[in-house]
Amino acid sequence: MHRNGTCLLSVESIGAYPRADCFGKVVLRTDRNIIILCWPRAVRQIRSEFQQVVLSKMKLLHSRTRSVSLVAIILLVLLVVAGIVLLGQSTTPAASATPSPIFSPAHASIGQAVKEFFWIRPTPVQPIQYTHKVHVQQNGMKCTECHVGAEVGPQATIPGVGICMTCHEDTATDKPEIQKLTAYYNRGEDIPWQRVYGFPPISHVRFNHAPHVRGNKVDCLTCHGDIPNMTTAQRVVNQTMGWCVDCHREKKVSDDCMTCHY
Repeated sequence: MHRNGTCLLSVESIGAYPRADCFGKVVLRTDRNIIILCWPRAVRQIRSEFQQVVLSKMKLLHSRTRSVSLVAIILLVLLVVAGIVLLGQSTTPAASATPSPIFSPAHASIGQAVKEFFWIRPTPVQPIQYTHKVHVQQNGMKCTECHVGAEVGPQATIPGVGICMTCHEDTATDKPEIQKLTAYYNRGEDIPWQRVYGFPPISHVRFNHAPHVRGNKVDCLTCHGDIPNMTTAQRVVNQTMGWCVDCHREKKVSDDCMTCHY
């Protein structure tokens, strides 16, 4: 018999009802009958949909957990790298030995290796606050008057202290920076200028100024920024491989590997 969608079967009818259209459960046993509660098919469908919803929620939770774990791992790696770099800075002696002319992947510390790999370079601090703006804008000097090698060879070069003194022996001698210049000259020392641009040895790049400046007429500002309006030169152009390759293709010159790596 049926009562409110619930099927009640007597023990005699169980054997004559081999199809299991419902989930059965014995709820009452009497001397004559076994009353079985059967859930309609709709209940099974609801149960199946509920299981799918629970499963999808579990997958979403698992995905979010993986994302949080990945972010945590990345932050941990960054903290470790930063610690290594700081350790390398604190343990590296101020005056290092003269580097070998032979390229080697070896480094004095882990910090130096990490900094070179990620191209982490400190901001150069110059011993004299040479002002490009005064020399170029006010006095009309050209870049190649001081950097004479730019048109003839690989290196642009920096003039020696004697060249500077040809003008400043009698010019602006009361200025503190010129007095520093004079002191270097009197001691017979070259000014220890700090490199602003350049490629680390691991890049294996042999840059040649001459074909860029003389041959292809590349303006100095293209690679070095607005130097004429600076005091000391600042690193404002990110000279990556992609940046160089894009420039070569724009000017329709060779971008073959052997052009720069030889």
